[in-house]
Amino acid sequence: MKLRFLTLVSFGLSLVYAANAFASSDAFIDDFRLIEPSVSEVASHNNSIVYETDFNIPLQLSDAELYAKQHGLALAITSFEKKRGGGGSGCAHSPVCIIVLPFVLFHAMSSYTIDVATFSKDDVFLFSTEYDQRSGLLLDVTFDESLNASVSIESSQLINRVFVQSASRDDNANIVEALYTALPTLPDDSPFHLFASEVAYFAQWQNPDWKSEQLERANAALKNGKNYSENQTTALVSLVCQVVDSKSGESPSAVLSSTSAIQSTENSQSVLDCVKDDEAYTVEQQAEIDRLANSQLSAFCHDADSFDVTDWHESIERFYRDYSPMMQSAAMRCSVPPFNIYQRWYEDQKVSQADYEYLVKEHVKKSRTLRDSMTVADPNVLAARLNLATESRYAAAHILNEIEKHQPTISEQTARQLTHLYWLDLYSVNSFPFLPDTDRDIEKQARILQLLSSAPSEMKRHISSEFSAHLDDEALFDPYAKAAFRVLFSNEKPDDLMRLLVEKAPSVEDVSLMQSQYQVSTNVDDSGEPEHSDLIWLALYLNPALGHSVVDSYPEALAEHNANKPDWIDSGRSLLNQVEGLF
Repeated sequence: MKLRFLTLVSFGLSLVYAANAFASSDAFIDDFRLIEPSVSEVASHNNSIVYETDFNIPLQLSDAELYAKQHGLALAITSFEKKRGGGGSGCAHSPVCIIVLPFVLFHAMSSYTIDVATFSKDDVFLFSTEYDQRSGLLLDVTFDESLNASVSIESSQLINRVFVQSASRDDNANIVEALYTALPTLPDDSPFHLFASEVAYFAQWQNPDWKSEQLERANAALKNGKNYSENQTTALVSLVCQVVDSKSGESPSAVLSSTSAIQSTENSQSVLDCVKDDEAYTVEQQAEIDRLANSQLSAFCHDADSFDVTDWHESIERFYRDYSPMMQSAAMRCSVPPFNIYQRWYEDQKVSQADYEYLVKEHVKKSRTLRDSMTVADPNVLAARLNLATESRYAAAHILNEIEKHQPTISEQTARQLTHLYWLDLYSVNSFPFLPDTDRDIEKQARILQLLSSAPSEMKRHISSEFSAHLDDEALFDPYAKAAFRVLFSNEKPDDLMRLLVEKAPSVEDVSLMQSQYQVSTNVDDSGEPEHSDLIWLALYLNPALGHSVVDSYPEALAEHNANKPDWIDSGRSLLNQVEGLF
């Protein structure tokens, strides 16, 4: 079909109407239809839309007035709000898809405004045209029923073209032809994924054998040696796959003879998705499957930076779930991080402490999904997370939650890391008006005491010896944390133990209730030290052999302490003497 290209400015001059052109309906229709389709490129909002139309109509609202004047028609313009279809699916192949969508986020709209131009002759309605108000471009045409002229208006997003054609020409062969003709000329950033769906949509009208016809045509295009780009080839392959998928008795694997140019991850995924359900492959087809799968591994290995955070994990997950089982030859081995770490994990379920820490330090966002799938049941993951917690790269509370949940074996290395975490000041004091100040480091220490309470005695002695410098340094760490550590790990009563217990009462009256980390108060005083002796009482409970003797002697020590406390009169005199000494 030969197309005659006209510009928007000249389209109204393509036919010369006599003064009595609309003397009858038949005359109107005869003059209104074009002998050959007119193709016009219309610019709007820095975008160009191509119209291919069988009718001489104004393609823009701005041309409606001149059009009516030239043809002796009356013109009325109105507007209305059109509701957007749920989910945007109602857009389909309407020109709304390529006229409205480029300028506004269609899915975020509840409605858009339509301008309607109504044309009549001697008060008799002839036809109306609808335009998108933002762009002023044609969206729909409606004729009076008496004119016996119906219009089909469709659009292709792939080639950015709107087709306004007689509904009697409903095989849409011209649209399918336009798609095939345009394919080898489309730039690589075109939405090639639309080619298969648009060809299938337009080809099926009034053509019961459209599947066989399009399968033959697409296969011929793949084999005829035309210089298609990788993306263009993938579009044809996708069409073959879509048709074969709905056509019983056909195998899609034949397309593998035409995919040698395909290299990219996305395109190789499309091909492998197409053929993955076939039961058997020829030697040549299997070799091509292995090549396409290895091309993805190569991209993961050498081009990791080209993947965004979501695509990175989803593509690797998809590869090992769907494509790796299709391979027969050995998969390419990667020696470059981060993918070599992923490869070891997916193939062997192994990750080293160093690899885990590398992912956190170098690819924290990209590797989050993979790391979240790991647990501290793996000793290397446990070691890495504990080490990162000491560097404030992993929440201490989170790692303690995980250890409590999964209950991994506590090795001496793990005990050493937990002890190191015990001594670190990771949290600042929380202060809120009208509430006591709190320090979550006390909670952290209590939980670590609980976790390590069941460690073997020999391991506790090693830990006590290794961290003895912390205990001897009076300038570092609060005395309650030191005393609790000595009670549990050194199995000894510090010289100042009873003094610490009586100077700061426990947060509960019955010290026997101090049986877990959850009863330990995190309140601190103005100097940041614990307000209560709860941490020591917890350690005594966790070391009952030592704890019983302290509990037995505690009431007497407390009574003696209270007896030696100055009463309020003596305290007042002391304060007065201090004040007088200032003058």
